[in-house]
Amino acid sequence: MRSYIKIGIAVFIVALILVGFFFFRGGEKEFSINDISFKLASPKETEAGEPQDFEVLCKNKSSKALENLKLTLEYSPGILDAKTGLPPTPLFNFDSIPAGGEKKQELKLSLFGKKDDLKEIKAKLEFTPRTHEKTYTLEAFSKTLLSSVPLFLKFNIPSQVAGGQKMAFSFLYVSKSKHTFPGFAAKATYPESFQFLNSNPLPKKENNLWSLGDLEAGKEGLVSIGGNIQGIKEENKKFKIELGIMTEEQFLPIFEEEGTTKIIETFLSLEQLINDKPEYSADIGEVLNFTIKYKNNTEEKLREVFISANLKCDNFGDEFIECLNWKELQVAGGEFDGFTKTLFWRASGSPQLQELYPGEEGEVKFSIVVKDRLPIKSPEHKNFIIESRAKIDINPQYVPLSLAGFEIGNESVFITKINTKLLFDAKGYYNHSELKNSGPVPPKVGEVTTYTIVWKLDNLFNDLSEAVVEGNLPSNVVWLRKVFPEDASIKYENFTGRITWEIGEMEAGTGIVLPKKEVAFQVAVQPTKDLIRKSVDLLRDIKVTAKDSFTDKVLTVKSKKITTDIPDDFIVEKQGEVVP
Repeated sequence: MRSYIKIGIAVFIVALILVGFFFFRGGEKEFSINDISFKLASPKETEAGEPQDFEVLCKNKSSKALENLKLTLEYSPGILDAKTGLPPTPLFNFDSIPAGGEKKQELKLSLFGKKDDLKEIKAKLEFTPRTHEKTYTLEAFSKTLLSSVPLFLKFNIPSQVAGGQKMAFSFLYVSKSKHTFPGFAAKATYPESFQFLNSNPLPKKENNLWSLGDLEAGKEGLVSIGGNIQGIKEENKKFKIELGIMTEEQFLPIFEEEGTTKIIETFLSLEQLINDKPEYSADIGEVLNFTIKYKNNTEEKLREVFISANLKCDNFGDEFIECLNWKELQVAGGEFDGFTKTLFWRASGSPQLQELYPGEEGEVKFSIVVKDRLPIKSPEHKNFIIESRAKIDINPQYVPLSLAGFEIGNESVFITKINTKLLFDAKGYYNHSELKNSGPVPPKVGEVTTYTIVWKLDNLFNDLSEAVVEGNLPSNVVWLRKVFPEDASIKYENFTGRITWEIGEMEAGTGIVLPKKEVAFQVAVQPTKDLIRKSVDLLRDIKVTAKDSFTDKVLTVKSKKITTDIPDDFIVEKQGEVVP
């Protein structure tokens, strides 16, 4: 009997201990990894370069807080932070997620790569449940398809070239995106027989990689390359141009185009010059003097040589705009076909082409004027070029027997960029709508008169960078610190008297289809007796400088000095001489 009592007491004590254990544990549920939700939300597809939202979300449905959280993200190459253009942050640390709580990490990313590339992100979350020592790991993945790449690439390469001779080619790249391509770059792959000689702009390294800066929405650029190529007759030489971005000093291709040129055994060399230069950028209204040089490289006399040159304008837009004044065309010893815009030289007009002896060389010439005004109707009407495609050949009836079956003719392509036109006005006023002036007009000895100086800029048809306007105040003219608009980037150096307006970039069409660049500022003068019956200089050494982003030409426009005569203020004009 007693033994049963002892057993019962023991059972009761064990039961009491178990009840106490669950009491002190608060009856809490044991942790399960299945109570943690970890997801990575992403778009299914996107256009290359378009900023997209990504979200990493962790929901804690367990009864325990999650501590010491570490989120690690692994990105496919070509995924960048949309705000900085740099590789995105790979690591995030969080203190804790309470029981029943959640934590999210939002990312704004831009994806770059070739069309139909899949860009992947791997997210890994490490954490430790409270009161646990074990560290758990969860993973989530995302895949986003690059549905399109908004870039245009035009590869200009001659269809055929003579082995052992110089060749030139170029490629034009255009952004069709609404967003910036950061760290934009281009890479060329040459055939083994090609020897690089030069390019514009210069390559970053290895003669085939160009770092082109950030490619902004709608912007474009041109890279020209020259070199020598070797090969045998009829051999095709393949060139490849890749557009991409630089990420951590590595080139990531996102768009490519291939071009092929055929090696021919040409016996007539051909070279074009404009104004005696092998490379040229033209101004509007300028006369372009073309020289086409030719030479017989064979050991045979060549009869009835003929030369042609086709000219055309292009800005690679949807609308054709003529940039040449054909009425001003002058051809020496040649003919012109107005329908095809092609010039011809034959022996009938140029007797030297009747027979061309071995080693003999010569030239033909013509000139044409660039229009002084182009019909700019849109900011897209910019980056004009003139393409001259010259060809030389002989009458096939007179091909020497030793050259039968060979391609004797040759061609040469010359690309001339047209510089933008920068217009600059610097004027003085007494009557101005925004900056009111005071004091006597004409200016009076010992009394203060204030004036407003206005600078205005128009930029016709190429984007400009590094635009700066400068002027110097004489020592007797005072800067009044009044500027309109107030946020204009204009500064005054007290010790030198120099006023500088830093504009930076100016879009094509500024002042034509876009608002003018304009700033006004106020100065004052208090004439002395030695200035009686004289006009007072208000601003001297006025000029604007800017770099043409398409042609790389540095433009400088100067303006005459501004005096108290202020002829542009019709109310008080010719009242600038100081009175006693």
